[in-house]
Amino acid sequence: TFPTELPVKHRAEVLVVGGGPGGIGAAVAAAREGRDVLLVEHYGFLGGMATAGEVHPFMPNQLSGRSLDEGVFTDWFAKIRELGGAMDTAAGWPGNLGFDANIARFAAEDLCAEAGVRLLFHHRPVHVEKEGRNVAAVVLHSKSGLTVAEAKVYVDSTGDGDLAALAGCEFE
Repeated sequence: TFPTELPVKHRAEVLVVGGGPGGIGAAVAAAREGRDVLLVEHYGFLGGMATAGEVHPFMPNQLSGRSLDEGVFTDWFAKIRELGGAMDTAAGWPGNLGFDANIARFAAEDLCAEAGVRLLFHHRPVHVEKEGRNVAAVVLHSKSGLTVAEAKVYVDSTGDGDLAALAGCEFE
């Protein structure tokens, strides 16, 4: 039989689903603004495809010779560098930000911990409860079963817009 009620085990002001570069940025930025943040990631580590798929280097973003890279991203790369995982001239192109994927995972976790972000690994969204047009709760699945997370603000940082799709948003 299916459960008719699920326990609400996770509460936060901001719930970020997806721990890739965008999710790391959203979670750390919100926590630095004093928000209670829970970052939900389906892998057992952060970094998304940058670390899971070793998709790197990070390419430089410039306009008229001025770097557009700033904020949490540059803090993450500084932490990667601090931990000895930076390869700043990957592929022989100065300015590329190559890195050791394993060290980048630890650097992202350190960055989140320093900001006060709570991490929930090995969970993925499987259902969204709505009140009208607003997300009221997210049902998460892990090896421990189904649980519910509630927040005031939900940020979809999944690679495929999973949370938005579960909420009924249009997509292609």
